Amino acid sequence: MNKVRLVLISCVILFSPTIVSAQYASLKICNQGQHSIDVAVAARIQHFITGYYWKESGWYTVRGGDCGVVYSEDFDSAGLITPQSGARIALTMLRSDGWWGADNSKVRDQGDWVRSPGTGKICVKRGQVFEFTRPAGDPAADCNDGSRVPVAFDFMPVSPGEYTLSVNWEGEWSFLPISPPKDAIPKPFGKGTINASFMGKKIVAWSVGPDQRWYYEDGTLVQTFLQEPFRLTGDQASSLFDPTIKQISQSGLSSFLNNFAKLFREVQAELKTHNTSGEINSANFLETDPSRLCIDTIDDRHRTACANFFALDFAKSKVDGPDSDGAYSVWLECKDNEPCFIKGLPWDGSDPTRKVDYFSGGPQQVVLSETAVVFITTQQSGRNLLSELAQAANLFGKYTLPPHVKSVDLHGIPSIH
Repeated sequence: MNKVRLVLISCVILFSPTIVSAQYASLKICNQGQHSIDVAVAARIQHFITGYYWKESGWYTVRGGDCGVVYSEDFDSAGLITPQSGARIALTMLRSDGWWGADNSKVRDQGDWVRSPGTGKICVKRGQVFEFTRPAGDPAADCNDGSRVPVAFDFMPVSPGEYTLSVNWEGEWSFLPISPPKDAIPKPFGKGTINASFMGKKIVAWSVGPDQRWYYEDGTLVQTFLQEPFRLTGDQASSLFDPTIKQISQSGLSSFLNNFAKLFREVQAELKTHNTSGEINSANFLETDPSRLCIDTIDDRHRTACANFFALDFAKSKVDGPDSDGAYSVWLECKDNEPCFIKGLPWDGSDPTRKVDYFSGGPQQVVLSETAVVFITTQQSGRNLLSELAQAANLFGKYTLPPHVKSVDLHGIPSIH
């Protein structure tokens, strides 16, 4: 009997294979920790036509201080097109705080039948016994009805026999979170969250897990269950998020505000002088919020469209026309063909007092768009408008950064990405 010690960053693994005459290999895991470990296995089974296929199964629960066999299959040496028998093993744990996660320990001293960290991920079904097969290749492919779990180690038996692996993993360190506590609502800068700002309000989401929706500070959803106008679910880098304001001196801030106010007046004057739609109240034609451009547009209806300056692509924006009425159109474009304009409730252009903001009817009334169109009387005034808006965007670029999503790990340590 050979005995070799494997040392993990967060746990100690002891193993010993016993050679027997039967042509099979088995793996027994002994849990030296206090908490139960749930094991999932992707066994590589030889097949004379395709070479091999995966048999994925679970769960094999190994309680603290106990042992359990998690793998037992015929042993086959490698052939011309068939790989050697073996398996990918995932270790998971449901912690006392409700987080479910996987062991991602790193083995320093390895034996010849254990390789760690393991290869890729496997497909599992949480909360139920499962067994299914997958074709050769990635065992985590086509896992739409399950969860992809990282592999802790690869089991590669060198010969038939019974192999034993002792694990001491308490789920504190070397814990890769997969899913937060069931039905829990994330709290701003709580453990396991990502945080951003949207339309001047703090929003928060879980960093992992099936619930990828964003919530406001009070726990209400940024979008409804039936309609999702902002398309933020699962998006951690939306151009709709508020930019980050740089730390600047008071004098620098005053200079910035004065310069922007001057540009703002020039844009307003351009629109007031050359506006083709006299029914629109020019005083309300352009607003700032504060690094967000809000401008009244006409597509099928009158709408107010708002976008972050950093998300606009002035190289693509253009002036077209004239049309049959002699008017020119200024096309404001978003970067990367991604919707960056939030267009609010339509309003009656003949009665500007009825103009409403895009939240007054509820978020389900919001429309996202990659462009916003403004009509103006002359081609030169359209060019002037684009130039002035580009200058305003450059000015904001000196004092703001694109949105930074701030994440907090399960130890409460924040990071920015």
